[in-house]
Amino acid sequence: MRLRLAAAWLDQRFWPDWRATARRDSRPPEHVYAALGQSVTGMPENPAELLPLLGPAEQVSGVPDNAHPSLLERLQALKQPLAPPGLFKRSAAHEFLGQALGEVESGLSSAWGAQNEQEWELGRAEAEEERRRMNILDAKHAAGALTQEEAWERAWILQKEGRAADFEHAAQEIIAHGPPFAPVLYALGRALLARGDEHGLAYLDRAMEVGESGGYEACQAAQAFLSARGRADDAQRYGRKAVEFLTLMERARAERQAFHPGDPVEPHGLRQDTVQSIKTQVAVVPQVLDAYLVRRRVSRMRDQPFYVMGVYMEWQWWRLPGQQAHDLCGQLKRTVELPGDWFCVVMNRLTPGFQQRFKAVAGEPVYSRAEREMGAGA
Repeated sequence: MRLRLAAAWLDQRFWPDWRATARRDSRPPEHVYAALGQSVTGMPENPAELLPLLGPAEQVSGVPDNAHPSLLERLQALKQPLAPPGLFKRSAAHEFLGQALGEVESGLSSAWGAQNEQEWELGRAEAEEERRRMNILDAKHAAGALTQEEAWERAWILQKEGRAADFEHAAQEIIAHGPPFAPVLYALGRALLARGDEHGLAYLDRAMEVGESGGYEACQAAQAFLSARGRADDAQRYGRKAVEFLTLMERARAERQAFHPGDPVEPHGLRQDTVQSIKTQVAVVPQVLDAYLVRRRVSRMRDQPFYVMGVYMEWQWWRLPGQQAHDLCGQLKRTVELPGDWFCVVMNRLTPGFQQRFKAVAGEPVYSRAEREMGAGA
């Protein structure tokens, strides 16, 4: 269990905090492996800080693909509390490398820094762009002109910047002055629980009534919060809900693995700046002539959008059409980022009737190579 906790600690605490330095530094910090070792040996022993690292498989039975009793249930059968074991105080590296550890660590850290330097450059650039965007949003906020989505974007940037009090105030404003908005409720609820405020449970409960897509993580946070305070029955209730959300997520994922001509669709409903971003990304793929976008109606996790992009492609006569379509969709999936799951279909290979119905719902293309070339020529 100590190894499991240490791995979860690194994955959920150390690495996110370490990578967050990219928001202020253009190069990775030095001595990453020394910091990693110090982080593991300095892990807190307070159950309230460590138990949130455990997943539902540790605390409740019924998790998909796991037929074993949960760790919590096994400990309860032995009449033992769910408490962290004695933590690491000295690493194997210290034990076996001795005085050579410093030189080994320095070499490994230097290699890691060189390998991840580009990630830091991109992270710094992204943070600077978000701060520029924040200036625009702050001005609109002062004028009382923010939409709910813009207000959430502003709160999200505040949270990424580590401005916890400002984030909570912004989130409370959104909740007070608009219709229920699941992402804000989820984020605020988890933030409150993270600092020990039980009021976060009410926000998470409300969020799960409004939208399903963050329910699993919300239940994890609530279950860990309650387990760490000895409230086993309440924790189990959230654990069972976490299992229900896992099952729902599996079914939703399966529903989004394919698209068929008879599936119900509707206009994509994306903002113009998002459409412009998609256009810029699609333009990188030279085989695309036109691209249309719709939103496919789904029966599970309806608050998580599922889009379908229909593309007309320029055929290469010497290659098999099926392989060309497969390769093109693969390249688009790697290149284009949409605000939700999405599926790609090559329109040239579908019936004229389907193409007509798809375009009638989609409206104007999100990308047209002819239009782009005309604009460049002008």
